[in-house]
Parts: sequence; C-alpha cells; structure tokens
Amino acid sequence: MTLTMTELIAKNINDPTLKDWAMPSFTTTTYTDRIVGAVCLMATMKKLEVNSKDKVQRLNEFDLQEKLMSKWTTMLNPIIDQFIASVEGKADTEWWNRIANHVGGGSGPTWLSGWITVFSCFAEDGEWRGDDKEKHGFRTKGELVSEWPLIDTEEIAHGYVVLDVKIDDNGTMYDAQLFGGHYTVKLADEKSTIVPQLNWCMMVKESDLPALKKN
Repeated sequence: MTLTMTELIAKNINDPTLKDWAMPSFTTTTYTDRIVGAVCLMATMKKLEVNSKDKVQRLNEFDLQEKLMSKWTTMLNPIIDQFIASVEGKADTEWWNRIANHVGGGSGPTWLSGWITVFSCFAEDGEWRGDDKEKHGFRTKGELVSEWPLIDTEEIAHGYVVLDVKIDDNGTMYDAQLFGGHYTVKLADEKSTIVPQLNWCMMVKESDLPALKKN
C-alpha cells in the first residue's frame, strides 16, 4: 500500500524524481527499508500542508534559501567517514567515546552534546538548530560551548514518523496510525550489542478498539 502511494505522489508533483531521491535504494536496502521510506515520504508530503505542486517547490526553497541541507551534509560527512573506518576495522575509540555528553542544568534544562546531536539538527517542526553550539549564562561558568549542537533533552526529535490512516475492513472503517522509522533494536554479539532497526507497524486507535474486538 505504501509503495503504491509513493507512485501516486510521483504522478501528482512537478518533479517525480523527488520520490526516487527520498526512497532508499542501496544494495543493502531491504523491503522493510523501502516501506519505511515510503511512510516517511507520505508523512513529509502531508506535513507541508500545501497543494502537490507547491510541495516540491517548498522542498527546493528549503535548501536554496538557507543552504540548510548543505550545512547538514557538511556536518554529517566526517561522522560517516568514521562509520566507514569502523566497518573497515579502523575504529577510533577516542572518537566513539565522544558520542554523547549530558550536561545537567540543576533545576533548569539539561543539554545533550556530542556528535550524536548532528542527527538531531532539525526540531519536530523542521526548525534548524544545528548552529546552537553555545549557551550563555550557563550555571556559574557563564557559558557552555560545544563542538557539536547543544540540544535540550526535552526537544530531541523522534526517530520515526506517524501517519493517520483509515482502514476499510469490508465496509467497517477504523481509524489507525502508521509508524515508520527507528523505534526498535535487536541484540547482537551474544546480547552485548544493541543494533538500531528500521521498522514499521500499524495500530488501530484506542477509540476504535472496542469495535475491532467485537468484529
């Protein structure tokens, strides 16, 4: 269903190649990965809240006006290089130990820094915060400065999207939600390693559960 929807999206936008750009297509891409990609594309198009032709224009302007995607890519590149080096058996343990740093703020906000925050440069509403690397008036030191973005722990973006859907079960309608992204993990290396997993699921909303159980 989701893969079919992406084809329909491609037919109703000015630049159909947007669909191919958004969908994962690596040699290691699985069927589940493609479904998750389709769910993310559907959620993105719905979130923009404009007509189909204007949506692609807004995506284009998003990078042309402020070069946010270019800035994000520049921040991601050295991290991806380290990932590749680790796969090749050249892991930099000092770099990996800098993955995250939690800074407490007493009764105020707490902050997360470290290179992991590069993956949270955009807030839930799409606002760019990749340049937030300083917090002034912080505790008694006067300021907090980080090499990577400082993200309020209350504002870390989810690693998944949620899309409202309606299920037609032979004439019986149910309100449901489709989830896609990183929300599961698997255990590896004799349960000593956690591996993030891309996954998807569909759940009927709580308000429709009595009707579902009845049928």
